[in-house]
Amino acid sequence: MKKILQSMMWLSALVLLAGCSSTTTQTPPTEGWAVAVPQVEAPTAQPKEEIKEEAKEEVKEEVKEEIAAPTGTTTVVIETDMWTMEAVLYDSTPAHRDNFVKLANEWYYDDLLFHRVIKWFMIQGGDPDSRGAAEWVTLGRWWPDYKIDAEIGAPHFKGTLAAARQWWGINPEKKSSGSQFYIVQWQPVTEAQLRLEYTPEQIQKYLEIGGTPMLDGEYTVFGEVTVWLDVIDKIADTPTARGDRPIQDIKMKIRVKE
Repeated sequence: MKKILQSMMWLSALVLLAGCSSTTTQTPPTEGWAVAVPQVEAPTAQPKEEIKEEAKEEVKEEVKEEIAAPTGTTTVVIETDMWTMEAVLYDSTPAHRDNFVKLANEWYYDDLLFHRVIKWFMIQGGDPDSRGAAEWVTLGRWWPDYKIDAEIGAPHFKGTLAAARQWWGINPEKKSSGSQFYIVQWQPVTEAQLRLEYTPEQIQKYLEIGGTPMLDGEYTVFGEVTVWLDVIDKIADTPTARGDRPIQDIKMKIRVKE
C-alpha cells in the first residue's frame, strides 16, 4: 500500500511537467492543466547529507565512466546563475534535438528561468513567459502553437534532459512542449521500481546513480548532462515559494557547442 500511495503522489507531481515554447504565438493553459503537487520528501535509502566525502568521490567517478561515451554528437552548454553544465543531445531523438538546437541558435533561452524546482525530483525551465517575470507571477503555464511528436524510449537517469508536456488527459499522444524541459535530479532506485524492460547496463546505471524510472515510457528523454552534474543539485537545493518557483531567480542561457 505504501508503494502504491508513493506512486500516486509521484504521478500527481508529473502532471505539472507541462508547457511549450515557440518564437511565435503563446497559447494559454488548457482547463484542468494545473494539479496540486504533493510534498516530496528526501529519499530515505541514502540521504544526501549523510553520504561520506569518500563515497561522493566514488559516485562522481562512476558517473564519469557511465557518461564517457554519449549516444549523441551534438553538445549544448547550459549557463546558469549556479554555474555551467554541458549536455549531449541524443541522435535517437532527432526532432527534439533539432528543435532544441534551433531555439538555442536563436538565443531563445537567454534569461529564461528555471521556474519549477522540486528537490530530489527535477528542475524545470524554458517557459517563454518567465523572462523578467515578477516574483508573484505563476510560471509554466504558457507554450507556443506547436508541439513535438513523442520520441519516447530513453530512461530517466540522473542528469537526463527531457521534454515537458501537457498531461495525458488532454494529450494522449504524449507530444512534447516546444521549449519547456526538465533535468532529472537524484532518487535512489531499486530493481523493484523498474517496471519496464531494461538492459542489464541500464539496470546497473539506475542502481548506481539513481533517477526517476516512474517517468519512463511517459516523457521523451532527449539528452543528458555530461559535465558538472552537481549544478543540478545546487539548483535543486534552492529555497522555493508557491508553485515550486525558486525564491531567487535562476536564469539560463543555452548555446550549441562548436
